Amino acid sequence: MAWSCASSALIAAEDDQPSHWANLQIPPAPVLAPSAAIKSFKLQSGYRIELVAAEPMVQDPVAISWDGDGRMYVCEMRGYMPDVAGKDEDKPTGRISLLTDTNGDGVMDKSTVFVDGLIMPRAVMCINGGVLIAEPPVVWFCKDTNGDGQADVKEKVIDDYGTGKNPEHSSNGLTWLMDNWIYSANHLVRYRYDNGKFISEASNFRGQWGVTQDN
Repeated sequence: MAWSCASSALIAAEDDQPSHWANLQIPPAPVLAPSAAIKSFKLQSGYRIELVAAEPMVQDPVAISWDGDGRMYVCEMRGYMPDVAGKDEDKPTGRISLLTDTNGDGVMDKSTVFVDGLIMPRAVMCINGGVLIAEPPVVWFCKDTNGDGQADVKEKVIDDYGTGKNPEHSSNGLTWLMDNWIYSANHLVRYRYDNGKFISEASNFRGQWGVTQDN
């Protein structure tokens, strides 16, 4: 009982204190045009930043993967949080866009919808002339066989890749690392592409979002 009374008194005392956030001086954060956004970055000496693509060429990008021809596959989670309640997140508004630099100047100037009608896609990875796309609980292998920039092959290769219920806590990443295994965040399985098939084995849990590797 004494502990309960003390806890209640502490909570009451905290409620009497002014909210910390009320005294914060928050600077404005206006939406910047791409050219102005580039100038706002602070970089280490010896580095530079260049714009490759921006809206409306891409919309709500969350992951990218480059193929051997320098093309960029962009995973667009266009359905994420349409409002504060997340209404209609389960609608198939996500997609993978294929961005191409047609004149070799280092800037993407052509965008093609590679795969459309996805529900909250969250990862894309180039492999075997196509791409893996994570749309939990499914991972698809998609490929363009006629060169029009749109996938005409869509095969389910994994059917237990997380869940689609909580976008903040579902499997993602799909990163091909140096040991020739494909790893994910928020997932306990790793995969290997071997002779046209995907094999899997248990692995460690790795964070909430994204996978990378050092040297």
